[in-house]
Amino acid sequence: MSTNSLVSTLSMLLLSACLATNASAQGHIFGSNPKGRSSFRADVADINILKAGELQAMIPAEKIPTIRQMHISGVINDVDLKFIKSLANRGTAKDERGRSITSYLDLDLGHARIVKSDRYGRGVPVETLASSAFSSCSYLRSIILPSHLRALPDYCFSSCSRLEMVEMPAALEVIGSYVFRSCSQLAEAAIPPTVVEIGTCAFSGCSKLANIVIPEGISVIHADAFAGTAMKQVNIPQSVAQIDSRAFASTAIQQVAIPAGVTKLATNAFNGCKQLAYIDVAPDNAMYADVDGLLVDKQATQLLRCPQGRAGSISLPTSINTIANDACIDCSALSSIVLPASLIKIGDNAFRGCTALSSIALPETLAEIGNDALRDCRNLTSVALPQRLRRMGTSLFSGCSALVSVALPQDFKNLPERTFKNCSSLQTVVLPHALETIGREAFYACKALTDIALPATLRSLGEECFRKCESMQTFNFPQHATDIGDRMLYDCDALRQVYVPFATPPKVKHVCDEKHATLIVPQGQAAAYQKADGWKKFKSVSEGR
Repeated sequence: MSTNSLVSTLSMLLLSACLATNASAQGHIFGSNPKGRSSFRADVADINILKAGELQAMIPAEKIPTIRQMHISGVINDVDLKFIKSLANRGTAKDERGRSITSYLDLDLGHARIVKSDRYGRGVPVETLASSAFSSCSYLRSIILPSHLRALPDYCFSSCSRLEMVEMPAALEVIGSYVFRSCSQLAEAAIPPTVVEIGTCAFSGCSKLANIVIPEGISVIHADAFAGTAMKQVNIPQSVAQIDSRAFASTAIQQVAIPAGVTKLATNAFNGCKQLAYIDVAPDNAMYADVDGLLVDKQATQLLRCPQGRAGSISLPTSINTIANDACIDCSALSSIVLPASLIKIGDNAFRGCTALSSIALPETLAEIGNDALRDCRNLTSVALPQRLRRMGTSLFSGCSALVSVALPQDFKNLPERTFKNCSSLQTVVLPHALETIGREAFYACKALTDIALPATLRSLGEECFRKCESMQTFNFPQHATDIGDRMLYDCDALRQVYVPFATPPKVKHVCDEKHATLIVPQGQAAAYQKADGWKKFKSVSEGR
């Protein structure tokens, strides 16, 4: 053996001895075998795996409860990932003396390769994790992902309730749907600039995630992608062409600029953004525009969205003929709105939840007003509906608890379901002379309503249509209203007299449950009503008209 070779050999032996001595002095436990190398110190595990699928075998059983930091290099597969997931779901952990300590797992896979299982444990690296790979890992606190991954699949980290930090691969391209949904402690998750797709609900419910940079190259921001995050500002890249439903809902963003390339924008994309008062649109956008911070179509004929943080009064351009569905929904600080004389249609939920709105002047040109359009406008006291109105949706005034009086258009034949439900202050309603039907629950819980004049043309009364009208003392059935819904007069505690003009009792299972009410029927018909279903429940029946 040459002198140089001898020196080299002695140096290596000396180095090995030093390393062993140092490790022993510091309390390390080393293990080595054909499967790889592992070392442990306190709650830290450092493991290099040569054969995928052998992670658990490389950790002494007594060390498993103590691990809170794990650094893994080498090759791993789905078997190893399942074992890691079990560590990240431990409800309790123990120190080296067996005492209970706070359980969590900080996981570093930055130098690991995830491979497909094969007989040798050295498969080809996969470019994505399995769906739900780490979902619901209650004690996973942080993770550094392998550098070779190109996609994070659906539900990958969904509901990891203690996850605080994720370091994504620099070359990541796809973040799937629901990947980080409900990770309520997640505060760090830098999206690599290579990402071109962020799926539905990808970061939904990450209520501590504030700093989010959306990469240039994203073309679609999917539904609820960032809903419920802590983001206060957003820069929508020029590459974006589509923003889907509730994409930024319930965030703290204060301003937003819609780029020129956006051709499809869900009007509820910013629902629940109570600090957003203005929406700006690039002047060269071909589909949308803004007028004083309100989102309109390019021709300014439709009001598409009033930001929910808008306060005070707004006035719509004279070119507006349509207010779209949900256009001003939950604009709780909006006190008044001036509608143009050109207005023809108000869509569903258009002013629903505008709790500060005390009055609204509907123009005579208005022909259609949609379902729930004024629902839960709790400060609205009176409304005059235009005579040209031809269609009125369901639940129009439902929950308008300050509403005192309403006059309906004279040509109306049908009063829709739940029109005045829970209008607890309603005292006066002028019904059309041509009215034929009153829908179910139309006057449900109108507690201040003492009397109502029903037109002779009325033929149908829906289920529970006057239920819980607690101040009503008398009720007169029109002579043609033989189609009577169940429980229409239930819980009318003040009711004392109910007049029916029908020679033959109409078929109905239940009418009234008030024991003190007297049913007054045509002469000679008391016996028939006392035997008929629904009517026989009246304790007192007398003959009158």
